[in-house]
Amino acid sequence: MAHLPSIATLGLVLFQAQDPTSQPLLDVAQLALDELITRLPLVHEECDWDSKRNVATCDPALMEFLRRLQSGARPSDEQWREVLVRTGCLRYRDRWPVDRPFAVSMRMPVWLPFSTIELVPTDATLAPAAARSLPPGGCGTYADWVASDALYQELGRLPAGLQHLEFRASIVVDGVMAGGFANRFPLPSLPEGVLWSGALTLTTEIVPTIDDAVSPIDDAAIGAAVRAALGVAFSTWRIEGEWQRTAIVVLDPDVRANPVLDGVALSTRVEVVHDGAIVDTLELVASDHDRVALANSTSSSGRRRIDFASSRRIPAASETDPAARVGRTLRVVGTSEHVHALWGASRRWSGLLEIPLDEAIRNEVQRVSPKARRSWVWSSSRR
Repeated sequence: MAHLPSIATLGLVLFQAQDPTSQPLLDVAQLALDELITRLPLVHEECDWDSKRNVATCDPALMEFLRRLQSGARPSDEQWREVLVRTGCLRYRDRWPVDRPFAVSMRMPVWLPFSTIELVPTDATLAPAAARSLPPGGCGTYADWVASDALYQELGRLPAGLQHLEFRASIVVDGVMAGGFANRFPLPSLPEGVLWSGALTLTTEIVPTIDDAVSPIDDAAIGAAVRAALGVAFSTWRIEGEWQRTAIVVLDPDVRANPVLDGVALSTRVEVVHDGAIVDTLELVASDHDRVALANSTSSSGRRRIDFASSRRIPAASETDPAARVGRTLRVVGTSEHVHALWGASRRWSGLLEIPLDEAIRNEVQRVSPKARRSWVWSSSRR
């Protein structure tokens, strides 16, 4: 598969916290802790950035949760489990194929900026899992590697049947931001030290195949949504020492516009076909693994997913010349590859589409107007 040139350096986005005395915070202050936890935002959705004012508005439920932690509130083990799982700090499957080592995914939320989350299994035959966030000002590439390593962590093989996995879990605040970063940091800092140490249990059923874990589905509505999600863009890149106009096949589903895609994994094989012959094959798996790549998404949903790849077998002339598109199609096949690592999906699209190149180019033109794409780049450590 031919991908475009990549970058690995991530920029640091600093937020300004919402005023803790504002009215939205007073509303959530009346909630019991269990109810407050159900309202916590997902990882990467904690704050909305206002580029015009150069500030962020942070979720009021999260602000109230942090206020209570600062005031000495200590959630129970079960409540902490709900915090981690509900917000997507800890992701796992309640059904897992027996032929793969069981794995979990961990992500650090914005409210733990310099911290470590660790899971140590009581079963010594299983490996531990951990995630950590690094302070700003260091190497962006290294920070990206650390985050990438936590996204898929194999614990070990499990026998068929229902499994209750017990862990000793901890959240440790490794440091508190100070100096120039303090006033611009998104949310109130938590005190340094052990924020939580307790028991955590994950229940999963080990099933015979990946299709038992992520069931295949193919219907007209989902097929139409996948069709709308696939497009062909063009960009100028330096390839083999020359600047060349290059075709980019992009899979950019919009769950808000097409809610039938919610919970549906999109792992596809895209065959570039010319006059009935396959001239190129690309693998596109729409995921949220790469925050840099996600900047290209035009989805209106907070739960964005994207993948894209270049194809030199789609002629650059087809960007503007309809005649160059004649006899060219994209054959899109839903597969089970990598769907076990698409954590929010309980089903996978298993259909087949034949999309004329003309339609795919038109999809992209309609999708980016009036919102233009950013640079076609990604974090190399996440591919």
